[in-house]
Amino acid sequence: MSAIKKLASQTAIYGLSSMIGRFLNYLLVPLYTRVFERAEYGVISEFYAYISFLLILFTYGMETAFFHFSQKEDKEKVYSNTLFMLLCSSVIICVIFFFSAAPLANAIGYSKKANYIIWITLIIAFDTLAAIPFARLRQQNKAVLFTCYRLLNILLNIFLNFFFLYVCPKYVNGDGGLLTQIANSVYSKQIGIGYVFISNLLSSFITFLIMLPQYRNITLKPDFGLLKRMLLYASPLLIAGFAGMINETLDRAVYKYLAPNPKTALAELGVYSACYKLSIIITIFIQTFRFAAEPFFLHRLRRMKSAKFLLV
Repeated sequence: MSAIKKLASQTAIYGLSSMIGRFLNYLLVPLYTRVFERAEYGVISEFYAYISFLLILFTYGMETAFFHFSQKEDKEKVYSNTLFMLLCSSVIICVIFFFSAAPLANAIGYSKKANYIIWITLIIAFDTLAAIPFARLRQQNKAVLFTCYRLLNILLNIFLNFFFLYVCPKYVNGDGGLLTQIANSVYSKQIGIGYVFISNLLSSFITFLIMLPQYRNITLKPDFGLLKRMLLYASPLLIAGFAGMINETLDRAVYKYLAPNPKTALAELGVYSACYKLSIIITIFIQTFRFAAEPFFLHRLRRMKSAKFLLV
């Protein structure tokens, strides 16, 4: 019963943070629908669908592998090796995407927006590099600290969106005051929806900087045997992750290719995506339980195995 109470309390903490975070993020929808045209919001929805898939590619199941092997191996060793692996792979994937940004933008119909590819790649890279330090907080049952960092990331993103999309356009042609000077120095109307990605990029980068001290013990002599076993464990999770994301977000990624009228496809996608946000309550419950359950049950499994060994 004590274990169940512990799971319930952690689920409540994660649940509170997730609900607050999702609700705060939902506040961006009225801002976006007021500032942008329907088609522009459709573009945002499309690129965030791509981000969902790329995040799985960048992390490739190593977060769950970290939890699993931390129960069997030295925790610091597993943590250090996981950070090293994700750091190396993130750099490699970023380089590939940077050099192929223009062809990729061409392929998805945004030939003049290669910078979007670079921005979303950096967003995912910083989120990936912060993922294992966040996972370690969950492993150490530091739910409150985890919640504070997560909410800080969300609040930063909301503040930056509000600043770039509402404050700057309002003051860019102002009376020469401080806000006008700041707006004139950082704002360009031509960037448009790009400020949504820039805001996310800045908030992800600041969150990564906050988590950067967690990298101080990273080893430059990785245990390749351990990494091989972790990759073998994580590979099915990569496939499962893509399968789950296909079910959740593929519709927004491919809608413009399947829409009856290609000319209005992005506008229709914008309306659909805004309405989709209303289903947020279901995903909140799923995510909050997963945050608490994953480290909890792996820890319990280890204790059960230890007890069985002692009985034998």
